[in-house]
Amino acid sequence: YVTSPMSLTQHYSTYFQYVTSAMSLTQHYSTYFQYVTSPMSLTQHYLTYFQYVTSAMSLTQHYSTYFQYVTSPMSLTQHYLTYFQYVTSPMSLTQHYLTYFQYVTSPMSLTQHYSTYFQYVTSPMSLTQHYLTYFQYVTSPMSLTQHYSTYFQYVTSPMSLTQHYSTYFQYVTSPMSLTQHYSTYFQYVTSPMSLTQHYSTYFQYVTSPMSL
Repeated sequence: YVTSPMSLTQHYSTYFQYVTSAMSLTQHYSTYFQYVTSPMSLTQHYLTYFQYVTSAMSLTQHYSTYFQYVTSPMSLTQHYLTYFQYVTSPMSLTQHYLTYFQYVTSPMSLTQHYSTYFQYVTSPMSLTQHYLTYFQYVTSPMSLTQHYSTYFQYVTSPMSLTQHYSTYFQYVTSPMSLTQHYSTYFQYVTSPMSLTQHYSTYFQYVTSPMSL
């Protein structure tokens, strides 16, 4: 979907140009990273990631480099475990992402990559259904609202994601429906409009005094 009129490279390079222009990714993510991480500076991690994304290399190479970095001084398990300890409880996202990363570093196309990813996600947990439905939505005329409402029902069950996302959703869904929010986002991605406006609103919220 994203790759129709323009390559993902161009799409993300535009995004990264914005993120690194008026405000450095370091500042933006540093607040987030202070919470998410401990012995390794996620700031440096993502700066490296973004520097790569804006290059001309293929997404396959991009992710393999990304994963090599993430898995070098500390395993992806540890890296995401810190994040997941906050986000989740009864399900091991660690295992989920390890499988995901193992696949991404292979030479398969993004299409195959995501189909495999979704097959995995849909195995013993409802996230699978969530993402399979997601792709059906994205490539069809169904509303993202329905898609995310299903996602939110899952996310808001018995884990701390509820509080985290409910706050996020209160913001996103207040002056406008998720449908409008994402339709605007997709219009940006597939058109020459700047992601700046879309994300600037998001970043203003994210960088506010509320704790992610």
